[in-house]
Formats: sequence, C-alpha cells, structure tokens
Amino acid sequence: FGHGAELAPLEASFWIGSDGKELFLAVVSETPPGGKLLARFVPLPDDHDARTWLDDSIELVLAPEPRAPAGSCRLYHAILNANGAVHDTLYVLGGNAAVWRGRWRTASKIIGDRWHFELALPLADLGLPKGLPPGSPLGVRVGRNWQQTPVASQTEWSPRGGAYLERETLPLVAWDE
Repeated sequence: FGHGAELAPLEASFWIGSDGKELFLAVVSETPPGGKLLARFVPLPDDHDARTWLDDSIELVLAPEPRAPAGSCRLYHAILNANGAVHDTLYVLGGNAAVWRGRWRTASKIIGDRWHFELALPLADLGLPKGLPPGSPLGVRVGRNWQQTPVASQTEWSPRGGAYLERETLPLVAWDE
C-alpha cells in the first residue's frame, strides 16, 4: 500500500477475487503497537451505518462499471472494522450520495503481529446480478485506516494516486476465467 505518492512505512497486502457470484477480498496488515486493534463500533441494528472510520478499518471504493456515463456511473464506498461494523454509501457520479447496504460477510483475526481481514459481497449488491464477465473492468481502491500510529493515518492501493472518490484515479482490475 502507499501513503501519498510513496510506499507506506506500514505493511499491508491484499488479494482480490471472484467466483462470478461474489467478490472476495483478503487484507493482511501490521497490527498497531501492542498488537490490539481499535474496534469500538459493532454492527448496528436495522442496517444503520457505524462510525467505522474512527476505528482501525479496511476501506473500499468499487466501481462496477467504471466507464459508464457520469449520470449512471456508480461508486460504492465502504469502511469495515474488525467487528464487522460497516459504513457504506452509494455515489452516482453527477448525482448525489444514496443510502446503500451491501450484504457483507466478514472475518477478522489477529495472528502474531498481523491483522487478517476477509470479506465477501454478492456482485448483485453492486448492481451486477449476472456477475462480471471475463475481461470486464472493475474499479477498485483498497485502503487501510490506521488509528493508532503517528506514521500514517491511511494507506491505499492506488498506483495512480489522486482523489479518493474519483473514478479517474481508481485502479482497474480485469477478471480472467
């Protein structure tokens, strides 16, 4: 992951995949000093958003159709913590933010000095009921929010850098069969 235009001083790696029906993401990152994550927020009833950006968390921006015209291009933004609490929003470029809730499944565990975080999300929740055809691009930004270190507050995978919620700066992933 990077911090601005340079590699971050904190280690984090991720893997992304899909079985055609769901999106899968795994992130392994350093734990904070002392080995404990800041995870104060728990999943809220009635799918209300939690203030997960205040915890150690994983942050995603997903654009299932990154080349769609501005009025129909959707950006899905989510911040998830170790407890499975979620803050997620849908943005339509050229429009406004909208309430959106993905059917997230998460798992989280500290092993040694690393935080292992995994998630799964049905592609239908991203407006892709038939999945992503091979070769189709998916805009993906993966970030790690660090709340207990003075070195960096956020790192991300974004080879091009730039504005966080802009499709022009989103890395594109194309799927093989």
